[in-house]
Amino acid sequence: VSAAGDKASGTEVKGDALFRWQKYLYDPHTFVDVQVSTSEPMLKLRSCAYFPEYRLGAFGTIPLLMGNRLSSEDYAVLGVRYGSENLSIGASFVPLPESAEVPYGAWLVGRKGSLCAGAQYKPLSGNKHPMPYTDPKNWNYAISYGVASTSPLSPSFNFSLELARNTQLIASFYQHLVVQRR
Repeated sequence: VSAAGDKASGTEVKGDALFRWQKYLYDPHTFVDVQVSTSEPMLKLRSCAYFPEYRLGAFGTIPLLMGNRLSSEDYAVLGVRYGSENLSIGASFVPLPESAEVPYGAWLVGRKGSLCAGAQYKPLSGNKHPMPYTDPKNWNYAISYGVASTSPLSPSFNFSLELARNTQLIASFYQHLVVQRR
């Protein structure tokens, strides 16, 4: 829960709150939460269910109260995913799309040893392209290589390259190093 008072009047309090329920503490992937905000009037319900025996999950976000609904995703977004140690694939859908655009977003990520690569389809808002799958600005690609350690005290690193919306090439390097002192 967060709140801030209006300094001009000193009486009006605006804030946000998030209430979360999950059945088991050790299973953060299956939950229901409600988010409410008075700063921008909104009440949103989110839920996710994950079934580890099948490696399948389903998720959804449903705004129950919202001031301005400008696009179809302001009504609801639902999705499904499959995940294993070396593969993740999923898609999200808008149940009531304004156009024939399905899915709303999709991803595929694979890993082999220390190498990981993936692709994401996420169409731009307001894109009127007749074949949105063929528009390169709707796609993101990434590849990374990392060497993990078996102990938090051992060094590890990760190097990544990402092509975002066919316009930005992003390179990143992360190194984790711990120095012990007496």
